[in-house]
Amino acid sequence: MTNEDKILALLEKITEKISSLESNVTAIQTEQASDRQLLELTASQVSKLTVDMDKIKGEIGSIKEEISSIRNTVIRIENDHGRKLNALFDGYKQNAEKLTRIEEEVSKH
Repeated sequence: MTNEDKILALLEKITEKISSLESNVTAIQTEQASDRQLLELTASQVSKLTVDMDKIKGEIGSIKEEISSIRNTVIRIENDHGRKLNALFDGYKQNAEKLTRIEEEVSKH
């Protein structure tokens, strides 16, 4: 085998290696494009989740305000009813005392 034949054989091997490298690079580029699409999809989903979370936070804030308002209303109702019940009990006590006095007067006669 002559030097030229050896050089040609080496060039063929180099050409095969370069072809193999080119196909590997193409495969890597395809995978990168696929990864880029997945990353963009993930970023899009995260963006949507962020918007949804902001909406939920707003709704929770309004619910907290409603709960606070309801709590204040319940406290006011409890206080009002407490005063009214005390007035009723006082009236009942006064009636009972009046009946006792009337009974004492009737029993004297």
